[in-house]
Amino acid sequence: MADKIAKVQQETFNPFTPEFGKVPAYFAGREQVLSDILSAFEEQTMNLCALFVGPRGCGKTALLTYLGNEASRLGWVVANVSATSGMLEDIVQRTEESASHLIAASSEKRLTGVNIAGIGGATWDAKSNTKANWRTRMNNLLERLGEADIG
Repeated sequence: MADKIAKVQQETFNPFTPEFGKVPAYFAGREQVLSDILSAFEEQTMNLCALFVGPRGCGKTALLTYLGNEASRLGWVVANVSATSGMLEDIVQRTEESASHLIAASSEKRLTGVNIAGIGGATWDAKSNTKANWRTRMNNLLERLGEADIG
């Protein structure tokens, strides 16, 4: 009898076996959430706000990973970050990285020097935006994405 049970267990795939960091084959009980958010992505609804809460291990990260993958597939820019120290800076950097093929990097330059004795010349430096706070830099990035009609 034990051999039969072992054989059935080996041949049966359980789609509800949790694996941390992996998107499951099926999100049981999440059909409405998935439908609502994926519809918003497809219709390019910009005014959707969602908050996912629940105990550890209930599938929040897996759900967000799946939704991020789908959003990316539909042409949205996705910043996949973890809630750690430096997260806000990571959001800006990941967003820029994710959008790098869609928008040009900021190309503002400033004049840093002029040379006349050597028959003229000038030196330029890329304008650094690092002195701006996070909100200003993120607003600038989101404005550039908006100008390119990218969600």
